[in-house]
Amino acid sequence: MSKENKAILSDAVILFDKITDVRLMHDQVNATASEGFDLYRLWQIADGLVGDDMLHQISQNFTARRQFKAILAQKAQAFQPQQAAASSDSNHRHGDQFDVQIMPSASQDGLVYVQLIFHQGQAHQKTSAEMLISHCNGVFRQKPLTSPLTSSQDQRIQILLHHDDPMLADLRNPETELYIK
Repeated sequence: MSKENKAILSDAVILFDKITDVRLMHDQVNATASEGFDLYRLWQIADGLVGDDMLHQISQNFTARRQFKAILAQKAQAFQPQQAAASSDSNHRHGDQFDVQIMPSASQDGLVYVQLIFHQGQAHQKTSAEMLISHCNGVFRQKPLTSPLTSSQDQRIQILLHHDDPMLADLRNPETELYIK
């Protein structure tokens, strides 16, 4: 085979790969859109405050869940990945950007204080934090960080939760991924 034919064949292979990639991306976008979530909509959801019902719908859709997780990773001010079970106890989780400390209320039975303690380099970012989002076993949950049950001071955000709140179970589970946005 001549050099010219090899070059033409090489260009044809590259072009075929590009066409295949575009076709796969087009099919993915169409499949996601037909299930009710396109990338633009998921980006908007990650950008704003959404209802729990919308997060539940995303949790039920594997493709949307995977894409939403990738978008959250880009938009989050702070992130804490899954941890090895041995590296944290159920009341304290260490992370690179922030720690989670869980303490039962001494004065009110059934209530639990959750503190998000930012590390020195992350302290300036937390002032605009609006939401804590957990992702555990394919389920997204959220808690607003601007509610009356939340307080901020110095490098800490404190949330008051009931002892049977599903978010509290997520915070105690080392397999949970946490996003602060």
